[in-house]
Amino acid sequence: LVTSNAGGLGEAVIDGVTGLSHPPNDVAALAAAIQVALDSPDAAARRAEAARERLTSDFAWETVAAETAQVYLAAKRAERRPHPRRPIVERPLPDR
Repeated sequence: LVTSNAGGLGEAVIDGVTGLSHPPNDVAALAAAIQVALDSPDAAARRAEAARERLTSDFAWETVAAETAQVYLAAKRAERRPHPRRPIVERPLPDR
């Protein structure tokens, strides 16, 4: 797997472990990453297996759903905390 290190795949890929990443819009870096993958098929196969394992564990629907639920629960708990209000400062209006 060769991908840009931006966006969804960029977040999912661990460079050198589950794939190879490169900066967006960097054609030379993309070409170099592809060349590394082609020159080392055994290493590419190991990265592919690591990516498959990470996909089935870290990105399984059950895992993603549980993590999403935790975000919503944390937001709901934060909503209950009282927010301090700043006092309203009264000033006379300027003469016009």
